[in-house]
Amino acid sequence: PDPQTVVITFNTPACNNIDNIDDFGILPAHLFQELVGDDFAAIDNLDFNLNPTVTSGMFSFGEFRPGEQVSLIANQDWPDASLGFVNPAGLIYKNVPDQNIATEQFLAGELSITVGSEQGSVIPPERFAEVRERAAAGDFQTFQQTANGYSWLAWNAANPDNPLPGVDEDGNPIEQDPHPILGDPRVRVALAHAVDVDGIIAGAAFGEATRVVTHSVPSSWAFNQDIEPIPFDPDTALAMLAEAGWVDDDNDPSTPLVATEDALYAEPGTPFEIEIITNADNPTRVSIGTIVQDQLGQIGVAVDFQAIDFNVAVERTVGQTFDGMILGWSLSFPDDPDFGFAFNPENDVPGAGFNFVSYNNPEVTALLDQANNLPGCDQAERAELYKQAQALLAQDQPYLFLFSENELFAAQANVEGFDPFPNQPLWNLDTWNISQ
Repeated sequence: PDPQTVVITFNTPACNNIDNIDDFGILPAHLFQELVGDDFAAIDNLDFNLNPTVTSGMFSFGEFRPGEQVSLIANQDWPDASLGFVNPAGLIYKNVPDQNIATEQFLAGELSITVGSEQGSVIPPERFAEVRERAAAGDFQTFQQTANGYSWLAWNAANPDNPLPGVDEDGNPIEQDPHPILGDPRVRVALAHAVDVDGIIAGAAFGEATRVVTHSVPSSWAFNQDIEPIPFDPDTALAMLAEAGWVDDDNDPSTPLVATEDALYAEPGTPFEIEIITNADNPTRVSIGTIVQDQLGQIGVAVDFQAIDFNVAVERTVGQTFDGMILGWSLSFPDDPDFGFAFNPENDVPGAGFNFVSYNNPEVTALLDQANNLPGCDQAERAELYKQAQALLAQDQPYLFLFSENELFAAQANVEGFDPFPNQPLWNLDTWNISQ
């Protein structure tokens, strides 16, 4: 082929190969071969990452101020400009780590548009009514969608004091050191009965969300609509915990349940005490944690809830040194219903992998593999396989699946060209103009 044609060779004829390679761009060989040769891991430490000298998009790099902003300059050599040229002279991404502060800056006219780093909304749901009211008065332009992703409370099934990879170098499963409490799937299901997710949606998300029950969202072509949500029923939760070996030994609901000899992994007498963490800069997640702490406390589960720095939260999550973690997934677009990245044992890699709950259900792994490699890639047949895997995941409850939030994108009234598509709020950014 000619020098401008890229040839990609796959190791396997997987149905989602195109989806997977879309996660990263094509690197300029004339630059990176000179800088790193074949040592691709060295890319992480290049000065290029903070001061790129080439670009392939509508903007070129201008300036990076750590913790403050990134400034970009129009790239008039970009061949895909709708108007034949890039209309905005530049773009400034401001780093505003707190959602409420970002919203205040937008309301004050200091920001032109509210779009987060993953092209998600930065306006918290408790501020939606205020923004909508001002939009109705002509101050702003708005666009609402249901997020292509969901919030979750992840339960670590492995001992956080002894994180182990899911497989060895040959791909063989490594026996995990189970979490003394959360390693028992019966306990995780019981906890799901003890948390009022619908109440959380009403309280923490201000009603601006749709409940999810497994790793899928309603917009997915493989969404399993037959999975029923686990009902809020504290009495059932207590009965299931007793069956799993966790009882109230002093008739005092203010003290934690304790393990009996019937507990699967915990030593008899172990109190049911866990820590749940989340990132402090997300008010919705902080509210979720506070509600969960209260509701689990009512059945004798002592929760130490901590809202901490986002980077520390991510480090502990990926490092697998946590009991429970409240975060969320932004899913792929276009939709790829495979969820092996978060639940296959090969991705259980302490410090690096996204299966940080150390989940391993061989039947789920096999179903995902079959769906990804189905000869002919018939979508209807693949959807049935994914639906079966989703149902098994819901039964095992590696996460307490929560909800997909409504997202509200807003732009100032003087932003010309603001016309979002679902999951693509900036698709025509090269045509935008700020009128005076």
